[in-house]
Amino acid sequence: MNRMYRLSEWADGEIRVNYLQAKNRKAQIKILCALTLLNVAEVCAILRAGGIDPEYQPKRKQPKKGRKLYDWETVLDLYKKGMTDAEIYRETGIRIGTICMWRTREKLPKNTKRMMK
Repeated sequence: MNRMYRLSEWADGEIRVNYLQAKNRKAQIKILCALTLLNVAEVCAILRAGGIDPEYQPKRKQPKKGRKLYDWETVLDLYKKGMTDAEIYRETGIRIGTICMWRTREKLPKNTKRMMK
């Protein structure tokens, strides 16, 4: 790979040989990045230029397992009716903490029940 300057003295051939000799090639790419001061894309480009298909696949963010999708429109309707977080919980089953975080994110004040005189 032609770069204006390279921060390490590693030759492209050394990177390829080091990668091919590794037992865990996926982990080796990150190790090579640390040793050569190159980023993952640059190391992979050097490997591809040498006819090597790197086994590295960047991690894709996937939704957390068990993450629930809530009907926030229903929660907003209940909130607009003046229901407290606890009442919305009893109605929908969504945890009070989750409702509180949603309210905070939406910059909505807490609904409180007024005491009757």
